[in-house]
Amino acid sequence: MDITELSKKSAIALKHSNWSELESLSKQILDLIKFNPEKHELDLRKVARNYLSSIIGNGGFLFENDPNGLLHFNNKIVDFQSLLRASKPSFAKNIKLEIIAIQSIQLFVTNPRSDAANKAASGLRRLGRPQLAVEVMNLELNKSRLNYYSLVVRGSAFVDLFDSEKAIIDGQLALKHSLKDKRNFALTLLARAYRDKFKKDGLIEDGETALSFALESLDIDRNPFIARVLVSIVKALGTSDYDELVAELNSSLIFQFTSPDTLAVEISASIVEKADQGSHEYEVDPWFDVTEELDEEWSLLDNDEVESMEDYYEDYFDEFSESLANPRMPHLEP
Repeated sequence: MDITELSKKSAIALKHSNWSELESLSKQILDLIKFNPEKHELDLRKVARNYLSSIIGNGGFLFENDPNGLLHFNNKIVDFQSLLRASKPSFAKNIKLEIIAIQSIQLFVTNPRSDAANKAASGLRRLGRPQLAVEVMNLELNKSRLNYYSLVVRGSAFVDLFDSEKAIIDGQLALKHSLKDKRNFALTLLARAYRDKFKKDGLIEDGETALSFALESLDIDRNPFIARVLVSIVKALGTSDYDELVAELNSSLIFQFTSPDTLAVEISASIVEKADQGSHEYEVDPWFDVTEELDEEWSLLDNDEVESMEDYYEDYFDEFSESLANPRMPHLEP
């Protein structure tokens, strides 16, 4: 089958959550495009996300003792690393965000503490598995119900799932208990949730509420993630009152991605070393041979992105949260 036919079948498998079929089809596509990633850059990011999402399966190993599911996950990670080593360097460069996401999940599998859980949930969102992200955060919130970090991550997953009402509840509670200098995370969540509620129900007051939260968040931290949310709200409202601000944001803000923490690097390597030696002969290469340029600048998009479970989610939380600068000392309670 050619890429077009494989892609059509992949879309069907994804729609029906047929993870084994999606894994097989995605791997076939990756093998076809690995030597010419520049030509298929947009396809590559989507296919890599589908593949890494599929190897998680039903995610049982994230919550309970599931040795078969865990072994499958670890072995497929090793296969993926081998594919990266056999591909052109630009292949890995184009999917660095997906690599960071799967590393975050590996971290959680090895040590399901609170900071790792928060990272894993964000990684699950990025890979298109927001329902699993909600379940991971439910576990954390059962331990610490006022953990504003976990509330924001869970609320963001609810936005991914088009459940703005639940997202607003989490956002309001997170805002109430956030540290003063961390309020922008909850504000951005609320801006996204009210924006989607406005688009769904058409109530102008919801759109205006979304804009108010976005402006307040932007005032705390002018990062490109909230900027994108604000621009989309202004466009949805159809107002010209903020044309000058929108023009400034589109021209001046850029994406900057920082390298993952060293603990995740160590754990990723240790997982591979402990995997089933009977199934593979491992020559462990750290993930991060291929992520040396994570601080490169990406231009801020000035067009709307259609948000769906098949698209990238606006994942602002990982890159701009100082609470995980030292993963051994996370904020567990406000």
